[in-house]
Amino acid sequence: MMSAATARTVRSRDEEWPDGTKLLLRCQQLSLLSCAFVACVALLFSSQATTQQPSTKPGELHFEQGMRMLKQGKWRAAAEEFRNAIKINPQQAQSHNGLGLALARQGERQPALAEYRRALEIDPSYAEAHYNLGMALGEWGNPQQAMNELARAVELEPDLEPARLALGMLWSHAGEFDKAAEQYQAILKLNPGNVEAHNWLGVVYEQKNEPLAARREFERAIALKPDYVRAYNNLASVLIRTGEVEKALEIYQKALKLRPRDTSVNMNLAMALRMKGDQGGAQRYLKIVTTLEPDNEQAQYYLGDVLRQRSDLEGAVRAFEKALRLRPTLQEAYYSLGSTLKQMAATRRAGQEARPHNAPNLATELYKQGLAALGTGDLQGAKEKLTAALQLDLDYAEAQNLLGFVLGQQGDLAGAMEHLNRAIHLESNYAEAHYNLGAALWFAGQRVQAMPELKEAIRLDPTFLQAYLFLGMASKESADFTSALDDLSCALSLNRNLFPAYLDQGIVLLRLGRLLDGLSQFEAGLDLDSQSAEGNGDINEAIRETRRAIAQKPGVGEAHNTLGRLLGRAGIGSEEVLAEFQEAVRLRPDFPEAHNNLGLVYLQTGNVNKRWRSFGKPFSRIRSTKRLMRIWAGPS
Repeated sequence: MMSAATARTVRSRDEEWPDGTKLLLRCQQLSLLSCAFVACVALLFSSQATTQQPSTKPGELHFEQGMRMLKQGKWRAAAEEFRNAIKINPQQAQSHNGLGLALARQGERQPALAEYRRALEIDPSYAEAHYNLGMALGEWGNPQQAMNELARAVELEPDLEPARLALGMLWSHAGEFDKAAEQYQAILKLNPGNVEAHNWLGVVYEQKNEPLAARREFERAIALKPDYVRAYNNLASVLIRTGEVEKALEIYQKALKLRPRDTSVNMNLAMALRMKGDQGGAQRYLKIVTTLEPDNEQAQYYLGDVLRQRSDLEGAVRAFEKALRLRPTLQEAYYSLGSTLKQMAATRRAGQEARPHNAPNLATELYKQGLAALGTGDLQGAKEKLTAALQLDLDYAEAQNLLGFVLGQQGDLAGAMEHLNRAIHLESNYAEAHYNLGAALWFAGQRVQAMPELKEAIRLDPTFLQAYLFLGMASKESADFTSALDDLSCALSLNRNLFPAYLDQGIVLLRLGRLLDGLSQFEAGLDLDSQSAEGNGDINEAIRETRRAIAQKPGVGEAHNTLGRLLGRAGIGSEEVLAEFQEAVRLRPDFPEAHNNLGLVYLQTGNVNKRWRSFGKPFSRIRSTKRLMRIWAGPS
């Protein structure tokens, strides 16, 4: 039996330290992608290439040639040889197993799984096919079935170390650390020199908050294999947890001598130096990471943070913007970018001899009065005060912007755009003015011109919630559905209580034909507590889109249930709401929420007898009723 399969380096877990510093310094976590095929190939070779002398039988010749092709990485040729072997002998489980492996390496998931399962139909006790099937299922997102197959492989061959190693990783990933440790300890009883088992047992101890035991296992792994970089990386992370930062830095440097281009080690060393206060050293190693992995959004984000602390604000902005292009939902990058841009603006203002708008005290006072009038809804009064302020100081950018907003509210879009353009001319980095101009252009019918202004507002202020929301709506109306989903997701990452964002996302998903996803977004919005939900949204459009979806795909109970809730939220009469819930129950008699929604309508309309029948049916299947009393808000 071969030694444990070697896994590729995987990304370390984020650690939040007391000072708020986020470090990528914890022990490496399970990544099924990290070891699947290396282990599978090695295991297949170790057990199947057992022929002592070249065979003269045609089927065995094809099988042996398939094995050679696998060893050479010639997946298509290997698959063809295994197919030829199967044609001659369809009941040879090893050939089906080999074909599954060759297909998996080509990314043909379902055919590969089918071959592994065919091998097991022929020979249910074939441990290595159970192992290969388990590894494939784990890599392709089915960890529970993967556990079952790997456990069966271990049951059949208790000394199958790669299966125990993979099963331990799955248990660890599921938070079952004791069960994971059992697998690694079983490997070490079989083979005390298995460095992977020592390493992953150390990871488990670290997860269990037993740093001394973790350190012991990592040191054992290094003693067994002095060039084992992953163990050095993990050991250093534990040393940092125990406060031995200088010792950890030495360990990271040893790891880099072994593998200078290891991005995980470079990243972790940068974070350790950053925590120590050595921003220059942190920048050096983060630069290495971003050079080796330009698409590493976390490295870009931390590089931006380090550059900002070193007063390279322009460099920090570039790094934060790159991080957001790579991962638009990286919320901390929005705040950091916004803060940096504001810091840049403040620095520019501080260097100017005069105030930004050179406004005399009287103009400032008139601006404040106009702002106060707007706060009370007195648009005309606000207009008069702001106009007076601009008569005293035409270069007062804030007054130009606010007057543009007021004129837009009054329907004078041409006048609004004139003042907003003036504000931007005076202060090009004025995010609010770009947003207001984009909105004015949109409502004036100049939609193509509106989009760049809205995007510029977000670029200048990545935390500009209303700009994301408006841009998402605009992209939706322009049928740019991908951009709409991205912009609305950004809005929700800044504020999870935005009812309009959930509605617009649901509308977009329905227009893309993703019925259940769209309904799910509507439900998420409707589930918001009425006191915390912000904004109203175009619920009538959501109702129209849901009805259109039902017409295109009838017979979906969930659609009628959601439509009933939307109608109730819009204040539609109880008869229409009732009809939708009744249809949902008719289509899905075992639909608990629809039964409860129906019962609530009966309750609010005074139909006591029917309400109990509806409530009673699904009770045995309900796990949570926390949202049932917010289903319908229509009139009785």
